[in-house]
Amino acid sequence: MPYADSSDLVAACDSASRRGRTILVVLVVATILVFSSWWNARPSGWITSHARLAEVMLRIVQQRPVDRVPTKLLERAKKWLEEREWTEEELKTLRRNYERIWIEQAVSVNIPFLGVTVHHNDLGILGGFGFVVILCWFWLALRREHTNLRFAFAQARKTGCLASFYNTLAMRQVLTVPAMGPFERHPFWSKLPKVLFVLPPLVQLLIVRANLLTYETGMLFSPSSAIAALVAGSGTLVLSGVLSGLCVVVSWKIDGVWDEVAKELEKEKSRQLGKPETNSSTV
Repeated sequence: MPYADSSDLVAACDSASRRGRTILVVLVVATILVFSSWWNARPSGWITSHARLAEVMLRIVQQRPVDRVPTKLLERAKKWLEEREWTEEELKTLRRNYERIWIEQAVSVNIPFLGVTVHHNDLGILGGFGFVVILCWFWLALRREHTNLRFAFAQARKTGCLASFYNTLAMRQVLTVPAMGPFERHPFWSKLPKVLFVLPPLVQLLIVRANLLTYETGMLFSPSSAIAALVAGSGTLVLSGVLSGLCVVVSWKIDGVWDEVAKELEKEKSRQLGKPETNSSTV
């Protein structure tokens, strides 16, 4: 049965769109959290580099062997020692402070809201699982938005208020960029939000790569944990990649619905004005 008032349809579609944006915010926050943890734990990261530099400087002052120290790191340590006089106690304190910071900010990962701390080697398992859950949630929300949008436009056609419904709903869009009147939809801005959809599997790929590079070291500490991190991380990488692709496909379908209605309205407008048809959107 056609809706007599399009305000209910606008509210329903707007609610579905807001739901998708909320989930996307959660996804982006989770992605930033996992990426930041990986970034801090890198061997070449600031925290790790400072800790290693302090250790080499202390070795030089204590006249301990530095044969296995990389040449560039040894040169930087000597340069630091030349710039000021460091006592052995000062270097011990410096190394201790950097080691504490390294453990707190690189080795340990604090998860907000949950109030728990995990080891950064477990990012492949926990981060990947989180990505899969949120992406699945996001995919379902996008599917519902697509269904609601098609139904709403069909109802608006029946009540003869398609143009007003289209314009009213288009002004409430954020991730979708519909064509509006004389304003064309630029392909760049319509595709830009979809980049956010593929960030989680890309970050998960970095985590799996790090697990592969440190696999032998992990086997020395805990073979079962190293194997679990690599297997689970790889599995969630595949799942997050598939779900991310599904989200992009559904998002393209949503764009297609908007383009279809925009062309329909342009044809109707051209017919009424007796002018040749023009395309109001740039796909």
